[in-house]
Amino acid sequence: MKEALDALIRYLEEHTGRKVLQDPQPLRSAEPHIRLTYTGCTDQGSGYVELSFQLAILGAGDGPDVFLDEIIRTSIAVMRLYGCKPYEDIKLTKGSVRIAFPDVMNNTGQFVNNDGTMGETVQWAYVYSEPHYITLTLKETLV
Repeated sequence: MKEALDALIRYLEEHTGRKVLQDPQPLRSAEPHIRLTYTGCTDQGSGYVELSFQLAILGAGDGPDVFLDEIIRTSIAVMRLYGCKPYEDIKLTKGSVRIAFPDVMNNTGQFVNNDGTMGETVQWAYVYSEPHYITLTLKETLV
């Protein structure tokens, strides 16, 4: 399982130029990055399972000066993943995994006013979140 998730993260980092983190974990960096949040799995038959993830662009900042430009660049990089082909097969040591880019969430990003207090955690005035959906299909024996 670790090899399959590592391959997914490596693929996303190479194709977007952004750091990819797995949730759950707190927002510690303002730098736009990608979060993968596991959302469940389905049986695909013949010994295959499909793992579903929310792929979200996250970033934080106090204003549009550099923050907005970086968010837009990251959004374009992720959009290109979804526009190129519906899936990508990645070889592993034993077998392969299929990363699929279902086109189900488009233009749904939003800025949220971050007015909460969280102790000593660094706070920014705004947090941007843009959700997408991605799946990883692999043999159940790799889990």
